[in-house]
Amino acid sequence: MLAVKAQQVEAEWEVHHRRVLQTATSVAGKREMKLCERSCRALRQVLRQQEDLRACEREMRELDNTKDQIMTLLKVGLANLGMWVRDHYFGESYQSCGWERLVPFFRLSGWVTATETEVRLDFSPFNHRAMGRDLQDLCRNVNTSGVQLPDGRLLVLRVGQRRSGCLNGPLANTG
Repeated sequence: MLAVKAQQVEAEWEVHHRRVLQTATSVAGKREMKLCERSCRALRQVLRQQEDLRACEREMRELDNTKDQIMTLLKVGLANLGMWVRDHYFGESYQSCGWERLVPFFRLSGWVTATETEVRLDFSPFNHRAMGRDLQDLCRNVNTSGVQLPDGRLLVLRVGQRRSGCLNGPLANTG
């Protein structure tokens, strides 16, 4: 009878042990199932967002930057022309200056008079004495070098008088 009792206790212990394992496995399975459900929900949400993006996406076109390239070439060409004028016609103090120092000369207002033999630019004088002297030197250097335009006419620069607002000349005030 003791042997039967021992076998019964052992069997109960085995049943109890297996129930504990079953419960632990069930809890772990439920935990894994919840994790899978959360992952599936997140994946469905991402797929819906991708669908929405595809519905809203616009057609991509290749960027045409031809105009930008042309403008860059023109700017570089203009800067090179300004530096060439600086190197050939401006005084010694301007030989190492940058574009910022030359800009006032290129923005001067004045009058253009064209005849069959020459094109004369009459610049309005600067208020600043040193720049006025530099403008006189520039005019002298261009005039003594005998610059000819592509059509054969002579380019003549001079510093004129300060003009009033009246525009009775052949061309409008440039500044």
